[in-house]
Amino acid sequence: AMSESPATGTRSRRVAHSLAPRCPGRCRGAVVGICLAALLAHRSDAAAAECGDELCAAALADRAQLLRLGYRTVPSALRREDVERASRVLQEVAWPVPDDAEMRSSRVFHLLERDEVFARILESISGEVEEHLTEFLGPWHIGSYHAIAVGPQDRGVDDLELIHRLRYKKLHVDYPFGGHATEVHGGGRFPVHPDYPKTVQVLFMLSDFIETSGATLIAPGSHLWNTTPSGDSADDVALFSKHAVSIDGHAGDMLVYFGQAWHTYGVNTGAAVRRALLVQCLPYYVRPMENHALMAPMRVVTRMSPKLRARLGIAWDFMFRHGVSVGLTADPFSTARFVLDAAWYGYPERLHPFP
Repeated sequence: AMSESPATGTRSRRVAHSLAPRCPGRCRGAVVGICLAALLAHRSDAAAAECGDELCAAALADRAQLLRLGYRTVPSALRREDVERASRVLQEVAWPVPDDAEMRSSRVFHLLERDEVFARILESISGEVEEHLTEFLGPWHIGSYHAIAVGPQDRGVDDLELIHRLRYKKLHVDYPFGGHATEVHGGGRFPVHPDYPKTVQVLFMLSDFIETSGATLIAPGSHLWNTTPSGDSADDVALFSKHAVSIDGHAGDMLVYFGQAWHTYGVNTGAAVRRALLVQCLPYYVRPMENHALMAPMRVVTRMSPKLRARLGIAWDFMFRHGVSVGLTADPFSTARFVLDAAWYGYPERLHPFP
């Protein structure tokens, strides 16, 4: 099923998807990537046809879609009560970190310290999705976990030129560190070798995602284009706007996509704030953007399951490094919080793992 907005030309797809459009010739290496993805998808489709189990066939079809388009959605991944609680906690945050004033966007970090619901949400990643992550990343860990809010525009909602400019302003990829890696590569646009390790993003929708609420926009198949985009490049913006689709969904749905996919968050022309939780999953040897092993206090860690500790890269002796690297800082508040956490909750024995 596909609908098209007459004002913007952005397509919105919910269930049925066609093959991703081919990348133009200037994206070198794309042909090899597309052929490989098509071969793997064909093998998955063939296996699904032979599988008598409907659940097995559906799982293989979802995997094929992820390989072909670079993304897939998982409906009703979160319980309603967890969505409501997480939304309520985020609404009460007094000072979210500004992200982009024009886009009315902000972010909230240190989620695990704010409420236990955020750890429970991480635990809700299904075994099927974890299989995808392990298949594409090998042993993996969570390199970033935070919330993003896109507020409604209070000006120019009828100014199509303004909306078009804002819509593609934040065009980027999340591989491996998004726009934070521009200085390393000498600019926002650089090639990505098809054999480089992948990253996978998991997005939990806390609000309904539609085009007018600022839903995520993705160019299907762009994870095979083997280059990163720049929002300052007219050619990149034109290419993305030609192929981008709005990822619609309901609060509680999950979006899984490759970090190499070209994407952005849209413009919120509605009346309510659009919120989501963003999880970046990395091969275990890639350095995380948010080092939970050094930041998470013991009162949070002791409530985690062993699996979640492993997913966050928390080794059993991490608190000894924590004290040197984080706790005893020049900031009196951070130092006091660290000392209180240590005095109240204690630390594990150095030669023994967490119970």
